[in-house]
Amino acid sequence: MSVLSAQRVRQAADRLVVGPDWEDHDLVFAAQLGTPLEPRNVNRRFSTARSSAGLPWVRLNNNDHGVIVGLSCWDAGCRAVRWDSRRLTDLIASIAPTQHWELFTASAVNSRGQITGDGDHAGNSRGYLLTTAGRDGH
Repeated sequence: MSVLSAQRVRQAADRLVVGPDWEDHDLVFAAQLGTPLEPRNVNRRFSTARSSAGLPWVRLNNNDHGVIVGLSCWDAGCRAVRWDSRRLTDLIASIAPTQHWELFTASAVNSRGQITGDGDHAGNSRGYLLTTAGRDGH
């Protein structure tokens, strides 16, 4: 079962529990009543996941689908990261080592899952556009 199919099943169960109070906004990720997620709550959940993973402070940017990108810094250094409510991913893992990239930041993510930021490519400072997911941002 795909991640989006599993989310659809969870959301259908939530709708049944909420009943007629469910507000359908056609969202992939919604609050308990079907309404859009509050950015504060998304940041709070991310902070909890970050702490549980033993990572310190992270700068965040997110898209309409709840995907968050940012910069995570700890003793080993800073890494460009992506979080989608299930896991934190080091973005450099999305790029083959033979491509010779080092990613310094993850500045923004759009609804297609494309991430922009700054990095180093073969010894030259460059901006990047990285596509890590399907068209819906997951």
